Amino acid sequence: MFNSLSTEAVLDEKEVRQAITFLNKMLSSIESISHSTKDHAIQLAESEVVLEQWQGVSGEKAVADTNQCLTQLSNIIEALDNEKLTIIRTINDLEVNAKMLATLKYQD
Repeated sequence: MFNSLSTEAVLDEKEVRQAITFLNKMLSSIESISHSTKDHAIQLAESEVVLEQWQGVSGEKAVADTNQCLTQLSNIIEALDNEKLTIIRTINDLEVNAKMLATLKYQD
């Protein structure tokens, strides 16, 4: 019976480790997207300073459109940060599970 449990634990631990590897890759991708989005927000904010110098309706519309884009980028960045936190928590939970499964495989 213990041999069967330890064999299952080895397989389960392997699957958990694969899930952790996948989530780490996903986290890396999200961090890259987040960094890129933050760079775009900075560039857009810098452009807004130039746009504010325009006179008339077209300048006001350009500033309003830029502010709307900055708000959307801010929302995207916040969503990405929340997703990163969720993935980090999941990875931590899976690490704990992997450690428990590792101890099970040595209980013969």
